[in-house]
Amino acid sequence: MPITRSAPTTLVANYNLAATSYTYSFFRGPNTVNGSPLGYGVKSEHRVKTAAGAQTTVSTFTASAAPFTGLVAGDMLLFPNAPTVTPVTGSTATNTYPLGRQQERIITVATDDNNCDIHSAIDMSIDTTGYAFYWKKFKTGTETEDGWFKTADFSGVQFNIQVTTLNAASIDYSIEGRNTGPNTAAQQLDTGSITSSALGSNAHSFYLGVPYDQCRVGLKVTGDTGTQAVWVNVIGEYFDGR
Repeated sequence: MPITRSAPTTLVANYNLAATSYTYSFFRGPNTVNGSPLGYGVKSEHRVKTAAGAQTTVSTFTASAAPFTGLVAGDMLLFPNAPTVTPVTGSTATNTYPLGRQQERIITVATDDNNCDIHSAIDMSIDTTGYAFYWKKFKTGTETEDGWFKTADFSGVQFNIQVTTLNAASIDYSIEGRNTGPNTAAQQLDTGSITSSALGSNAHSFYLGVPYDQCRVGLKVTGDTGTQAVWVNVIGEYFDGR
């Protein structure tokens, strides 16, 4: 039976980690069963835009529609392909994001309900009707029940951790799993440290072949001297019964 891999689900992105004890985080969408971060997120009723060219400021398309109400710095915006623009590899269109690839951006400044700044530029000026978006809230905590998400539906799970900015001795990680029936105590499945942001030594992957019902990823910083940028995603595998 063939195995299908899910698209990566982002748990942490461009995260300026400051906690010195393990903190458990993810972007939470509407699928809140066991705190799952899986899925698009919450679809906004409103559309947004940028000025011409790649920009780091996103604004409401319809004046005063307030699409960013309730969102704060650290939350995620997700932009699927524009409905009337379908660029492909080799396209001469200005908006050349790969077809089928969702763009994820983290809010760095929540200016007001109609405008926000994001961590990386994006061009949403081509479609004259504006762009649809989804959002996820960033949830983080240090308690026993924080950070768990459902993995029971997968036959395998890959965890990917990357540090692109490091001003510390290390970023430390703890990947944990637990079951909801017998053997419910949390188990530490993998732990270690990333001590460099240099390409080739700034990332760690861990594959869990027999998933627990729930998993979570803990992160902490040792010897903090400045800004960090930490990224974590998970990829699920499942048997394709077709």
